[in-house]
Amino acid sequence: MMNFSSRKDENVGFRFAQPNLRAADKFINGTGVTVDQNGILNGVSVNSAANKSLKELTAGIPHNKVGTTTVGDVRAAGGNVVASPTKSNPNHATLSGITPAKAETLMKPTVPNPSVKR
Repeated sequence: MMNFSSRKDENVGFRFAQPNLRAADKFINGTGVTVDQNGILNGVSVNSAANKSLKELTAGIPHNKVGTTTVGDVRAAGGNVVASPTKSNPNHATLSGITPAKAETLMKPTVPNPSVKR
């Protein structure tokens, strides 16, 4: 797998699909996500791409709110974002290397999903 560029302004978007959970739990409960013995997340599904707007990164995501940060901020916190595109989502990436609490802090405040028609 290839690392995304280290551009500090590269967006990372997280889909908040479970509105009644606190954000840290949403990271832990994601499909394919693991938490190691040190409390570090691995396998968090995000969207990320250089030179793409948040609207472009959230296209097709039906949730009303999303969390957003940058690859640079994730890396500064000790984590990483790695490209893991799929056939249906070329912007898919995987976040790892930080605690759920740090992920929650980085992805707040949540913002309205610019791709959802209101």
